[in-house]
Amino acid sequence: VSHATQPFAWSVRRAIWEHRSVWIAPLAAAGLVLFSFLFRLAKLPSLLDKANHLAPMPRVVAIAAPFAIATFAIIITGTIVSFFFCLGALNNERRDRSILFWKSLPVSDTTAVLAKAFVPLVLVPLIVIATAVATQLIMLLVATIVLTATGANVSQIWTGWPLVQFELTMLYVLVTGVLWYAPIYGWVLMISSWARRVAFLWAVLPWLGLFLLEQMAFGT
Repeated sequence: VSHATQPFAWSVRRAIWEHRSVWIAPLAAAGLVLFSFLFRLAKLPSLLDKANHLAPMPRVVAIAAPFAIATFAIIITGTIVSFFFCLGALNNERRDRSILFWKSLPVSDTTAVLAKAFVPLVLVPLIVIATAVATQLIMLLVATIVLTATGANVSQIWTGWPLVQFELTMLYVLVTGVLWYAPIYGWVLMISSWARRVAFLWAVLPWLGLFLLEQMAFGT
């Protein structure tokens, strides 16, 4: 019965249902990025013309900058969402007493906690990657349409920057970021399961205090 019902998969689905910001926030960030990109389209032909007079490396940077900014905004949004997801993942259930209902189901505490950890460590990065790639493709498509309408050189925006290397770099940044923040997510999840109130302060203030003590020690 346990295998047929797939408690881990349903626990992950429950986490998504309860925290819709996991996928709404990256999509909202992508929407804001695309909206701001529309205002730059009128200047795009002139920007590409100026990029033609630059050295190879500055030219790549100039062409790739809008895509890098869009990707960075979505990644930062995903990181913030992951932090606050971990902060409320277990604390909210204890605060509204819904944990009493979930504990009555045939789902072990280990499965529940692993499902919570799965969201920031795996699911959110996958959503961020998919959202970032889709946003870049939409930006490229819209830019292609605008450049074609103005008679500009369309191939420059496709070949002027290393698209494959950019995607691989984004993947590397996400993987290393997940590994880097994994201990932080674990700490915040522990605080979420322990703190009765003001979980944010319990998660942040100890490390802020250690940082201030370190600064005072080195300052003296």
